[in-house]
Amino acid sequence: MDPLTALGVAANAIQFIQFTGALLEQGWALYEGREYPATNLDLATNDLNQIVKQLSSTTLSRKNQWSLTSKSKSLEQILSRCETLSATLLSNLNDLRVSRPGQKWESFCKAMKAMKKKSELQAMEKSINTLRDQLNTHLLFEQGNQTSQILQALRELLYGTQRMQVTNESLRDMIEKFEKGQSKLQEPECIRPVYTTVQEGETTRTNLVILVSLSFDAIEVRHAQIAKAHKKTFEWIYNSSFGNWLRSGEGIFWLSGKPGSGKSTLFKYLVSNELTEITLRKWAGSKKLFVPKYFFWKSGTELQRSMLGLLRTLLFEVLRSCPELISVVFPDRWQRARYEHRANHEWTKDELLTSLKKVLQCNLSARFCIFVDGLDEYVGDPRDLVALLNDLIHCNNGISHDIKLCLSSRPWNIFEDTFGKDSSRMLRLQDLTRVDIQIYISDLLEKNERYLELKEMDNAYKDLVDEISAKASGVFLWVVFVVKELLTGLTNYDTIQILQKRLRQLPSDLEDYFHHMMNSVEELYQESSARILQICAQAREPLSLLYFSVLD
Repeated sequence: MDPLTALGVAANAIQFIQFTGALLEQGWALYEGREYPATNLDLATNDLNQIVKQLSSTTLSRKNQWSLTSKSKSLEQILSRCETLSATLLSNLNDLRVSRPGQKWESFCKAMKAMKKKSELQAMEKSINTLRDQLNTHLLFEQGNQTSQILQALRELLYGTQRMQVTNESLRDMIEKFEKGQSKLQEPECIRPVYTTVQEGETTRTNLVILVSLSFDAIEVRHAQIAKAHKKTFEWIYNSSFGNWLRSGEGIFWLSGKPGSGKSTLFKYLVSNELTEITLRKWAGSKKLFVPKYFFWKSGTELQRSMLGLLRTLLFEVLRSCPELISVVFPDRWQRARYEHRANHEWTKDELLTSLKKVLQCNLSARFCIFVDGLDEYVGDPRDLVALLNDLIHCNNGISHDIKLCLSSRPWNIFEDTFGKDSSRMLRLQDLTRVDIQIYISDLLEKNERYLELKEMDNAYKDLVDEISAKASGVFLWVVFVVKELLTGLTNYDTIQILQKRLRQLPSDLEDYFHHMMNSVEELYQESSARILQICAQAREPLSLLYFSVLD
């Protein structure tokens, strides 16, 4: 039985108990011989009949419509006893009633009869009191039950309100507007916060469709695979002309370096070091700063070595930080994306280039420092790439003051001719890393206990560091290989003379060193090694080790 129904049934029972108590008073009056108007007794009897009918109707309706819980059954028992008690009371009242006033004999007979009913009246009075106590207990329980249900409903309402993220202030405003009759269908201000939230969610979803279409699986792979700079290396660069360019320079800064000189490692160091952004903020001033990056990789996927990949990556990195520009830069695509879960239209170089220039030249109150590594690993005509990069930093009035590029590559003629004419905006990495190379060599050798013991006995071991760094000519990768060979010699208990011989026999040119490595492969493994190298050269993307495990 629901709480409202139980409350109605209990109300009828209360009315019965109160009225029955009043009738018992009349019964006692008759029993004691006091005069009591017959009309009043008739009216009381009729009223009791009406209450009994209401109880019967409630009981019948209850049995037909509601299943009873344990508490509802308790209330049903009270009602049943009320019905039984009412029948007994009506019978006794009829017996005690005098048909006409002034009939003394009849009154005497009724009085005598009433004396016999004294015990019945007392029992009825006791029953009435018992029913009253039971009903009060039941009502207290129902009140507590209803209070619990109301509190639970309020908790659910509060939880629902929190989930909808509607503030208490907004709810109060809504209630006040409804109470004042200010909520109008044509201007639903009360639901504006919800409507705004829905709109923002739809805009975010549409923006994500565009961003996902710009991104690609290998967008961060090359950056992740580049080795981290050795500790305490490359710190000098912030005190060089490059640091000055970061703080206040314009145009293009070119980092040139031989193969293996550490250009990509330096680039990773620069884009990952918070000092780069701190320094650039002096250039950006109060404007918003964007530092997008791209790493060309000839051995990677098509998008890792192409102009298409460059443009998509730069747009993705800028727009994910400034998504409000997406609908401005790609109005047609954005409209289509509102009704699509994924973009179904391929990107073209012209569309991407136009869009990137629109982003760079829009009135955004922002400055852009773009880092592009490995121009020599671009698969295509390098002249096209040079033209595109120059185009990015130019606007209608010449070189833009809000856009500059940091580029790195091998010292190819086309890059030398285009970017190498201003010595204040270029560095030749192999000329500047001698100290870094010495730090690297010393750290690795001094982790070897045998080397530490030997250098204390013979200063010639210390001279190995200078000899390696001098022969390296700034090529970090060559140093990595050579140090590994010397560590192998130390493990084999080579003397200083043998270690020096090892070093002096190694080619100083990196390409020649690779030939040396290939020639050192045992004849038994040369065929399988050649097959692996040929497969790698022809592969369109990096292959997993699992692939090579099944070659034989």
